[in-house]
Amino acid sequence: MVMYKQFGDGFQHESWIRSKTLEQLEIIHSHAHPDDLEDFFHEAQKFCLNGMDKPFWWDWLLAEPSQFFTPESLHHIHKEFWDHDVHPLLVIDTFMQSPCIDNKDLSHITATLDEFHANKHVIIIAGVHQGKGSKVINNWQIPKLELMQNIIPSICNSGVIAQWSADVTKHAHITKVKDPARSSNNHNYDLQICYYLDCADKCNQFDFATSLSDCSEDLGVVGEEIVEEDDKIDDDKIDDNENELPESHDLLDNAEDVDIMPCNTLGMFQSLTAAAAYVMTS
Repeated sequence: MVMYKQFGDGFQHESWIRSKTLEQLEIIHSHAHPDDLEDFFHEAQKFCLNGMDKPFWWDWLLAEPSQFFTPESLHHIHKEFWDHDVHPLLVIDTFMQSPCIDNKDLSHITATLDEFHANKHVIIIAGVHQGKGSKVINNWQIPKLELMQNIIPSICNSGVIAQWSADVTKHAHITKVKDPARSSNNHNYDLQICYYLDCADKCNQFDFATSLSDCSEDLGVVGEEIVEEDDKIDDDKIDDNENELPESHDLLDNAEDVDIMPCNTLGMFQSLTAAAAYVMTS
């Protein structure tokens, strides 16, 4: 697996495959339980994993994350050029936003990336590779730079990158990480984020339970009226069926093998109310 000191290499390193990750997670589980967050995370760090207990793709047969995870234009490419002053690679950003990429375009992307790696030492010598506060950086240990080696393979495997979106996961990152972090005192982020999410979850459950209780009270009378109306309609149908020709009953010859479950609206809301009351008192 590529390490941080190799992020600036001008070639693609070996892909980290699904079986290897699952194998390492199995070893981690043998040393720590996922419910023990600190211990489990400590064991995961030994394999440079982020502490995820079970990846969402773990039971997807034949799924290979190194292939179906595609680069994301905004963070992996555009912000790479501006955050790290890698402006010579802007032409790649232009090609990646194209709705159609052919072999000629792929050649241009490869040539641009190769040209950058062949001359990147000049940028270091000139002292223009800078970070925050205009601090000079004398290396290219940038994860996003290493990810750029996966652009061509990704396009060949999954098509143009512009067709894929990471909006859902980016929104989750905001609501589950950034917003809780902003509510903290900037210390012990992991612990405070967990407390924040736990409190938010309990509030959501309370709101859900009370809304169910209100709905059941409002719809209780209506539910009884619906049941009575349904019974009246059924009685009318029985009276009408008595005047039908005998042949019409042939349609029900095989009906005895079919389970018919009537829908009782009032009963459904009564069950939900009971569940809501349990949540509110637990």
